[in-house]
Amino acid sequence: MNQALFLTNINHPVIATLDANQNIYFANQDQPVVSKGFDIYLKGSINDWELYLGYTFTIAKYKFQEGNQIIPLTPKNRAAMTVVKDFNGSWKFGVEASYNGTQYRMDYSKTLDYLFVAAMISKDLGEHFTVALNCENLFDYRQSRKEIYILEVL
Repeated sequence: MNQALFLTNINHPVIATLDANQNIYFANQDQPVVSKGFDIYLKGSINDWELYLGYTFTIAKYKFQEGNQIIPLTPKNRAAMTVVKDFNGSWKFGVEASYNGTQYRMDYSKTLDYLFVAAMISKDLGEHFTVALNCENLFDYRQSRKEIYILEVL
């Protein structure tokens, strides 16, 4: 088990901002960007099976903003699970699932939470080389398609 608590404070952060003419400029801010939370990670094994579980809780804020200070595109809750099977010491197969909680877009509208699933197979070639095939997003989840469906239902 690995448990971490974190607090990050970035003084005078450089932030991209739009001016009245929709031009982007970068400027240092007077107040910090602060993120805090915890991360817990568990690893276990039984025979040729390995299991990894993780959870991260994050609160990230722009302290220089008035009103809503939440940093966009940063989920408060995230969990992950990986299962790996070792076959005869040189072949491995694994499945990973990751849950990302709701988060806010740049306009501060809320996104939906989602589950992401991936799989991999690898082959060790001696001591120093491994070849791996990784298949991401097995359920073809796309937030844009999911939200269009929900808007049509509503």
